[in-house]
Amino acid sequence: MKIAIGNHDYRGVGQLDRYMNHFGLKEQYYSFDYQNIHFIVLSTEIPYNATSAQYKFVKNNLPKAASDPNIDWIIVYFH
Repeated sequence: MKIAIGNHDYRGVGQLDRYMNHFGLKEQYYSFDYQNIHFIVLSTEIPYNATSAQYKFVKNNLPKAASDPNIDWIIVYFH
């Protein structure tokens, strides 16, 4: 199971930190491969404009996945 951070994960003091720790996340956005599929997971709760760290992550991550001959599909998802 993989998590996508969204508005409900901010409810309650420390809730977000508990989710992040439970799923071993350092950032609210990340990527992973499963067989021949590359997944990019984004957060709707932090900036994603062209100057944001999340945008820069996708901009760096996407070309690497696209050029990997073992990856046939790229799926982006968010909360």
